[in-house]
Amino acid sequence: MCDAILKPKGSDLPEAAPGVRARTWRNVPESLEFHRHDFYELVLVRSGSGVHITPEGEYPIHRGNVFLTKPNSFHRYRERHGMDLCNIAYQPDRLTFSLQEVQKIDLYRNFFDLTPKLSEKYLFGNLYCLEEEVMLRADALTREMEREYNLAAPGWQMAVTAAFMQLILLIVRNVTTAGKKKSNTEVSQIGHILAELDAPGCKWIRIPDLAAKSGMTARTLERLFQKTLGISPRQYWLQRRLESAAAELRSHPDDTASEIAARCGFSDSNYFGKCFKQAFGVPPGKFVRKENVRVNLLHDKE
Repeated sequence: MCDAILKPKGSDLPEAAPGVRARTWRNVPESLEFHRHDFYELVLVRSGSGVHITPEGEYPIHRGNVFLTKPNSFHRYRERHGMDLCNIAYQPDRLTFSLQEVQKIDLYRNFFDLTPKLSEKYLFGNLYCLEEEVMLRADALTREMEREYNLAAPGWQMAVTAAFMQLILLIVRNVTTAGKKKSNTEVSQIGHILAELDAPGCKWIRIPDLAAKSGMTARTLERLFQKTLGISPRQYWLQRRLESAAAELRSHPDDTASEIAARCGFSDSNYFGKCFKQAFGVPPGKFVRKENVRVNLLHDKE
């Protein structure tokens, strides 16, 4: 596998840009090897068809499909037949508008918040689609984003941002998973559970108790996590809490490990220290910021 990072032509997302950029990809070479991005990428298939390849499988795509790729996720395309893509690269922490209202919509949480957490095998096996009328409107918005970005006329940053906001709302109001009613139910179920586990300072909830609160058996809950996320509920909780702890250490380097542990949901600071070192390779007290650091999944048992 080629460890290449592919960026939009010209530049990634320059400081002058509002954290988002749309670009049309035509005639992507069949020989393009696996590559990855250091940003989120919202992909709309504008025309034709092809095969999207990830390390976990190959998935046919066609006009109207819309999907989200995560930073550092390898992928490529092949068997293209008149396929044009629009890639919207964005970095959430650089967006200049509030998503507070749209975040209340279930489909927003399912698509933009939950999709980056889903395993690629599950995600691309249940592709989202836009109906033709909606796709035409989405296409017009992305072309407007490209035009404003390229012309760079006064106020272009606001124009790009406004079009992206409209695109987000259009998608969350109209995206569907054609013929996948069961998968929609699974995404909704896992979304509600993750919302609880993602709450700041959430302490670990025993699997039987978490399952009961979610109206399912412990075995069903475990299967749902493995199917949609590829990890167990406890692995997910540990990963999220450790990510929060790393962020806390970066922003509050003078706080003690015990204080950080308590804020992030760990009742035992010694256990927190052990898990943190296993995940990041250093204890909390010696942690320094590393770019693109990944949390190693832990396999603790109840």
